[in-house]
Amino acid sequence: MRHGPRLLIRLGSLGDVILATAAASAWKERLGDDPLDVLVKQEWAGVFDRHPAVRAVRVWRPEERGVGGLLAWAARLRQAGYVEAADLQGTTRTRCLTVLAGVPVAGRPKKYTRARRTLVRRKTDGPPTGFRVVESFVRAVGGGDALPGVYPGPDARGRAEELLGGAGPVGLVPGARHATKQWPLERFVRVGLALRERWGLPVPLFLGPDEERLAREFEEAGETGAWRPVRESIATAAAALARCRVVITGDTGLMHLAAAVGTPVVALFGPTVLEFGFSPAGPSHHVLERELPCRPCSVHGGPVCPREHFRCMLDINEEEVLRAVDAVLGAAA
Repeated sequence: MRHGPRLLIRLGSLGDVILATAAASAWKERLGDDPLDVLVKQEWAGVFDRHPAVRAVRVWRPEERGVGGLLAWAARLRQAGYVEAADLQGTTRTRCLTVLAGVPVAGRPKKYTRARRTLVRRKTDGPPTGFRVVESFVRAVGGGDALPGVYPGPDARGRAEELLGGAGPVGLVPGARHATKQWPLERFVRVGLALRERWGLPVPLFLGPDEERLAREFEEAGETGAWRPVRESIATAAAALARCRVVITGDTGLMHLAAAVGTPVVALFGPTVLEFGFSPAGPSHHVLERELPCRPCSVHGGPVCPREHFRCMLDINEEEVLRAVDAVLGAAA
């Protein structure tokens, strides 16, 4: 094996970048003293902060995403002298990047993109049974045993203590990038208020940067002090998620972030299905979903239910979610 620095490429999205941390750990285990760097979009760079396998995080900034940025990055990578890259993105852009940079590619993950789309259209012929994206990432770097890991530092843990000190043990992630992956807000509110009444403590509420509406609706739905909102950097959000004993979430990037810091999740899957390979990594998680002939209706979710009934989410009730929380808490006791 030729010695020298390696580069792991996974630009986005948040959930995929988090799963890629497992590949970084597995690859570094094989590389020994050879350094490993990561190339990632600026908004997700915090995922790899303090990762023990990573020497440096190379940040692709928004203003660099045109053709000029691609050529500039190819020149930088060529100058850095990487002897090998793992292209976990596997898009036209990253394929061109490695060719232009003259960096041999150690591997790319099997995505089963066509099989996922076929499963949406025909409800059959999806990815192989047991397919998981995190395992495909690890296999792309030669295999090994590794789970995703995110490592918030002391500043992030201190900030999380400020935000959640004295808060309840169960956190809520009510938002989602796509509307059909979001459990109805009023149900999240009712579950949160039930948890507030149970422990007499504020409920941790994890929100994205563009979720002001959700924050307002929660504030209007509960008495003053019912919620402890967390709208922070990835590192602080990770540290705050690590303080929870359970997190209730949809199929989102924050679901993977909670799992990566070792917090069990109760995950609600609606338009997407586990066969796509995005189940939360690690033990003790609990996934709630409904077997319906219309599922999956989308690879990533969408703005509205195509059948106009939204049963995949509406058929999951608050009592079921609270029972799942109790099951996870009981298993961890």
